[in-house]
Amino acid sequence: MARVDLRIIRGDHPPALAIGHRVAAIRLVADISIATDTGWTLFEPAVVDTGAPVSVLPPAMWKQARFRTMGRVKIGGLARSEACQLPAILAEVESVLSDGKRLLGPIQMPAYLVEVENAPRLIGIQGFIERGTLHVDLSKDKAFLRLA
Repeated sequence: MARVDLRIIRGDHPPALAIGHRVAAIRLVADISIATDTGWTLFEPAVVDTGAPVSVLPPAMWKQARFRTMGRVKIGGLARSEACQLPAILAEVESVLSDGKRLLGPIQMPAYLVEVENAPRLIGIQGFIERGTLHVDLSKDKAFLRLA
């Protein structure tokens, strides 16, 4: 079974800190690369987001990538107002994940190719997570994603 370790990034949660409270912000991170016509993009860190049904990639990540367009959409997080929605292309991409030592993939997965530069890089449920086992044990500082 193929597996990549996930980095556990810990820090303060900025909104809580702004009002004088320390609340932990914990993120799981893997490095992702997308297929291009001539090879692969550079690996970039992306947050593993189990609340995101589909991965999100900013233009710097996907502009040179090979993808199959499904259509144009607008996406957003907590705020559902029109002003908070980001224009994106729903597309199928081929991707691999890495922890610097091992690779998972390549696999085909849907992704929102966001059209604004300040968008986050998120690894959503569809793709790697739905096809494998996500193991997180924060008490032991251990997290990994395994594909069967």
